Amino acid sequence: QAIDAAFAGRAIESLRDAGERAYALNAYATASSFFESAMELSAAGSVERACLLFKLGRSRHLTGDLEPDALTAACTELMAVGDSETAAEAEAALARLYWYRGETDRSAEHYGVAHKLAEGREPSPAIASVISSVARSLMLSGNPAGAIPLARQALAMAEQLGLDELRAHALSTIGVARMDIGDPAGIEDLERSVAVAVAANVPNAICQAQVNLWATLLSTGQLKQSSVVVDAAAETASRFGLVLQQRWIRGCRALDTFDRGNWNDAQ
Repeated sequence: QAIDAAFAGRAIESLRDAGERAYALNAYATASSFFESAMELSAAGSVERACLLFKLGRSRHLTGDLEPDALTAACTELMAVGDSETAAEAEAALARLYWYRGETDRSAEHYGVAHKLAEGREPSPAIASVISSVARSLMLSGNPAGAIPLARQALAMAEQLGLDELRAHALSTIGVARMDIGDPAGIEDLERSVAVAVAANVPNAICQAQVNLWATLLSTGQLKQSSVVVDAAAETASRFGLVLQQRWIRGCRALDTFDRGNWNDAQ
């Protein structure tokens, strides 16, 4: 049945808004459904469709779906319509997806593209998110010295724009990186990261900050405190249905249990 363009436009707007609301409430499967419905009404080759494809791919990833097709297509379509800022976000999201798949070379490649697209741009939520993601990737790949200045740049943008979730992410990266170069004050950044994330009530950021704090406490022999933190992270992930975080924390708890000598339980 033919759909009037004006009516389709209103429907797309409503579906997109519903998807964004569901995403904000961590209902990622519901968000994916709304974005997919909106895409069915959007014109091929439009900026609108490219942006919806990015939102769809990102939401699917957070449900635990590690197929790269949607985000790969989003990167291509966003560049084709000239939206290089959102393309940078999509490239960073695709890089994270490949990292979770264990394909670290492909992950690094996409982080490189994201960084190049974001460099030299005026501060915005998208650019701050990309810079923070690139900094985290450097920290995770064993380059703390390279991670710290980028994470501080992202932190400055987040503070300027009032983005508490990104503040928490940047502080977490800074904290781990500082500890990795032998600066014990990094634990204060990690504690601030948890506090900022909890105050902003952002579950993904809370889990990430808690897991990074757990790892630091464990590596410095503070076993009692680390146990409390990883239990709190597990509770947060379970309460909000964060599938990827739940998988990650199960791995953390196995390591934690092993390091305490409870080998059968760890296995």
